[in-house]
Amino acid sequence: MSADHDTPAAGPLDVRARLSGARLLVMGGTGFLGKVLVSLLLDRFPDIGHIYLVVRPRKDGDGRVRLGSEERFRREILTSPVFDPLRRRYPGAAFDAFMADKLTPVPGDVSEPFGGLPAEVRDRLRGTLSAFVNVAGVVSFTPPLDYALNANAFGMQNLVALVRDLSGPANGDDGLPFLHTSTCYVAGSRTGAVEEIDPLEFPFPKADVLDRAHWDPDREIAECVDLVDNVRHRVRDAFRQSHFHDQARRNLQERGEPCRGRALEEELARVKRQYTDKQLTEQGMERARYWGWPNTYTYTKSLGEQILRRSGLPHTICRPAIIESALEFPEPGWNEGINTSAPMIYLALKSPVAYAAGKDNVVDLIPVDLVATGMVLALAELLDGSHKVVYQLGSSDSNPLEILRIFELVGLYKRRYYKHEAGGNPLLNAIQARLAPVGLPEDRYRRWGPAFRARQVKAARDLVAGLRQGPLKPLAGTATRQLDRLARGLEVQAFIADQFVPF
Repeated sequence: MSADHDTPAAGPLDVRARLSGARLLVMGGTGFLGKVLVSLLLDRFPDIGHIYLVVRPRKDGDGRVRLGSEERFRREILTSPVFDPLRRRYPGAAFDAFMADKLTPVPGDVSEPFGGLPAEVRDRLRGTLSAFVNVAGVVSFTPPLDYALNANAFGMQNLVALVRDLSGPANGDDGLPFLHTSTCYVAGSRTGAVEEIDPLEFPFPKADVLDRAHWDPDREIAECVDLVDNVRHRVRDAFRQSHFHDQARRNLQERGEPCRGRALEEELARVKRQYTDKQLTEQGMERARYWGWPNTYTYTKSLGEQILRRSGLPHTICRPAIIESALEFPEPGWNEGINTSAPMIYLALKSPVAYAAGKDNVVDLIPVDLVATGMVLALAELLDGSHKVVYQLGSSDSNPLEILRIFELVGLYKRRYYKHEAGGNPLLNAIQARLAPVGLPEDRYRRWGPAFRARQVKAARDLVAGLRQGPLKPLAGTATRQLDRLARGLEVQAFIADQFVPF
């Protein structure tokens, strides 16, 4: 679904003609969605001119390159099953020849100036490209603020500079066309029918409540940088250094590892980063929620959109919903890594869990190949000049999936698995088979969900811990440790379940 009321309807779009001979630079094409997009383009449009695929070198902690772009491309990307349709179309050596003719890896990193593309690569590509496609970005809902800014905000500034640098006379006065992948959840806390035409017209979800004069994406980024710098400065305080050192030593003692030398240095660095990440995650969430976004991910994604909108470059924005396994391409059910629904389903299979889900609540899942297809169509319109500002790529409008139905299906599978397939204790299996996930209205979820149960277990743990001074010390010690593990497990449940409340 697209959103733009300014562009008049044109004749039928000839996608094949628009992509024939097109030369694309793709950033983020090594990820789950990006690989499907690249493979789909090469499979369905073999007359495409060429795709330059940005591949980030793998580096060690000290910044040294461990695996160069070309080597990583050959080992990790070209071998992916996502290209199996092309292997069937071009068997044997024909596949290698076709890919060499159509696909070239180039080094880069979205967090670096000009997207990390070396000057000699930019010189070679300048003025020769038809469009730039960005599929890169952090996908964690609650990343530390500095990490999210690097990928979604600073990254966009770097990419805008890159695209301007690569523009040539063939691209016209406006510059090289830019297709950007965002998320439909930049809508934030708004509910009901939400017209999403131009990100600058309604720049933050509470724009109808808060004074818009206080919002500016560039100033927002500058203030976030100040927050990050302040947190990093506080890490250097003397009392913090002492606390980190003490914590690192206690961690090593608990694990039975040496409390000196390299082991201590590495543990100290880990403790510092944990503290910094926690502080920056909380700072990012506070800022995001104030303006109306549920998390740092959607907040920084929206900042990236607005930077692009103000760039003056010809562009379009694709906003997919929750991307899941393939419907047909490269094959039915194809998946890679851990997608959004996986933690929710895994948690429901392993333990009793409650989620915030009222009657008729719909979760918008869309197969990755449908997203890639929508992006191809948007790209063709961008090259045609008939593009819209925003394209929404979702499924719930025509094929809504109620979240309670997901819980029902997971519960049915869980019952079948523990009745007929699981080994081990038959009594525990019988209990597990009856512990289906539960959907609660949000107010009841907040009151009685896993966070509440974690607090109850902690209270019981503290009560039992008080018995360790008497004759029940052996039993109380064991019970305290078990209750502590249970409480931590419930806190993990609460953390994961909370991530799905906004969606």
